[in-house]
Amino acid sequence: RLTVLQVTLLHSPPKKTSASHKNRRARDKNIIKRKRRTLNARISAIKANNPSSPHLAKLQNDVNLLTYEIKEQIESDLEAREDTAVRKIKANPRFFFSYAKRFAKVHSRVAPIKDQNGELQTDPSIKAELL
Repeated sequence: RLTVLQVTLLHSPPKKTSASHKNRRARDKNIIKRKRRTLNARISAIKANNPSSPHLAKLQNDVNLLTYEIKEQIESDLEAREDTAVRKIKANPRFFFSYAKRFAKVHSRVAPIKDQNGELQTDPSIKAELL
């Protein structure tokens, strides 16, 4: 005789033990963002109720540290993606060049242009006509 637990263990798929490295990094970053959001809410509440509270400086320092951690994680993610693209350049050049093209785009704006009357024109359609 098999118990219900034994039958379930025999016929159910095994549970995945850990998430992928990419998902774990995103999860960690989201956890830090959530902590920062909570601290910002506490700071707002303290400022509304007691602006001269001694805890305000410590909370603001904690928010600054969390912001720095988020910045560091974003930079390390970008470096990891770049390393992956460079490693795959021989095996998959399309991956590398699509990655490089994503960051090579330069969006430049046309400065105001003087028309025949000497007035500066900032409207894009007028600038297009003048060019």
